[in-house]
Amino acid sequence: MTTKELMDQYPDTFKKLGGIVYNLNRIEVSVITLLSVFFADRSDAQSEKNFIWNEALLDSHIFETFESKRLLLIKVIENMWRLAQEHSLPFDKEKWLGTCKAISGVQEVRNKLAHHMLSFLPDGNVGYHVKKRAKERVADRLAGKPGTMKVVEFDLDKELSRSQEVCDETDKLLREFLAETHAILAAVKR
Repeated sequence: MTTKELMDQYPDTFKKLGGIVYNLNRIEVSVITLLSVFFADRSDAQSEKNFIWNEALLDSHIFETFESKRLLLIKVIENMWRLAQEHSLPFDKEKWLGTCKAISGVQEVRNKLAHHMLSFLPDGNVGYHVKKRAKERVADRLAGKPGTMKVVEFDLDKELSRSQEVCDETDKLLREFLAETHAILAAVKR
């Protein structure tokens, strides 16, 4: 069956898959923007340093994956927490790390959906087959369910909703995090 035929047969499923991918793209743009603004020279918005940094952020040879940008954000969070602690300033490290963890969850689902041959299930979900582990095969055999493969299933409504929530949270992160970190950095300068 061709992709077009599958799209014609399962238009809602493809719409949800596209929504999950699109939401992760939006999340990545928000993280890139956050990092760009965080590291920008606020005294000179047209600084060559800013242009070099932005060029590096968008260079796939330097930041090969979105994961490397997410890990950089975690490093920023950890260091802002340290600065806040050293200067008795408020900073909710766990909230920001929780957002990073939620981003990772969306990344993981998107990657699994993108890198497997999907089956379109009757309930509107999708899945793919993986080999059972030895323990699973033994347990299934004893339960009268022989076979070497199992289906990993995704509830696309749930995953799309979750990706949208993380997208919304990341939009808030952009505004709130930058305001908090700017206040911490300004207080530390004094």
